[in-house]
Amino acid sequence: MLALAATLACCPGVADVRLSTEYVDLVLDDAGRWKSFRLRAGEQELLADGGREPVMWVRLPEGEVAATGVGLQGDRLTVRFGQGEAEAVFQVAQHPSHVAFELVSLKPEGATEVQAARVLLKPWAKGAGVVNVVYDDRVAAGILALNLPVNCQLRSHNSASGTLQGVIQSFARVEGEAPVGKAFGEYTAVSTRETGDGWAVRYKRLRSPLDLSAHEGLGLWVRGDGKGELLKVQLFDEVSEGVRAYKDHYVKVDFAGWKYVELPRGPEDTIDYSHVMNVNLYYNGIPAQTTVTCGLDDLRAVRRLTGEPSTDPGDVVLEDFERPAGEYLDRRGVELSATCYAQYGLVG
Repeated sequence: MLALAATLACCPGVADVRLSTEYVDLVLDDAGRWKSFRLRAGEQELLADGGREPVMWVRLPEGEVAATGVGLQGDRLTVRFGQGEAEAVFQVAQHPSHVAFELVSLKPEGATEVQAARVLLKPWAKGAGVVNVVYDDRVAAGILALNLPVNCQLRSHNSASGTLQGVIQSFARVEGEAPVGKAFGEYTAVSTRETGDGWAVRYKRLRSPLDLSAHEGLGLWVRGDGKGELLKVQLFDEVSEGVRAYKDHYVKVDFAGWKYVELPRGPEDTIDYSHVMNVNLYYNGIPAQTTVTCGLDDLRAVRRLTGEPSTDPGDVVLEDFERPAGEYLDRRGVELSATCYAQYGLVG
């Protein structure tokens, strides 16, 4: 059984589609995304990055699926995922200082994990990770588990990234002119160095390991700028003989415009592809005194490499930039989440 309390204000708060306490109003839009997490006193908005992130996720055998719709009837909150691949129903109990959610049903039976709450809030003065709460001198906000099997986490975001001295970077989502879907990612790095050794990185840690052992490599669309830098896709495994191992895949950006690129696995690979946990994006070898900008779209683990863009349902999409928010994008705030797992019992 999963039971959650979302708290806020002098001690508490909430989570909703439209739910309110004495301290906060919380709104989800009809697509299952956060729309508002607002203090009633002073009308202060607490959501970071303008909100619009899915409120929940479910893991199915074919991968993670985001919430795409919500509905509230009486005390029952129904959450739909993807194109109808999954559905969760929560019983909601409202209190003056908080709202509690209990998962009462989940379809299909093949679901192995539910991230039943996930919200990115604006930066706070302090964080109490043990109880999954952020707070300052006036208010506190948290997502609390009322059952032991629920895994609550607090993560700070400051455009999770790194660069060599003399390099700055940014990452944006751009709508229009995407080779796949309606949006793509645009990665920019500016080097003021006198040498051509600049580098930059954007990290993406997955919520749980992916099994990519049956896939022959990676495929992605790259819009090159023809400046000769190296774009790198780096995979990290969870554990490889007691240490984390990684595999680097390079794209030489000596072309301009959109190009489909395949990155095959090599016989020398040492990572455990059954437990891939990170998918990081790098620039290496940024030319001196140069700004580089590449577009990226539809990064996926490809089951069969054919030299042509793949739509195989057996592929695993690692990033398609269709969501308004994402791990690679410039973002700053504190993320609170609560996840439950099938092996510990999801419902009941």
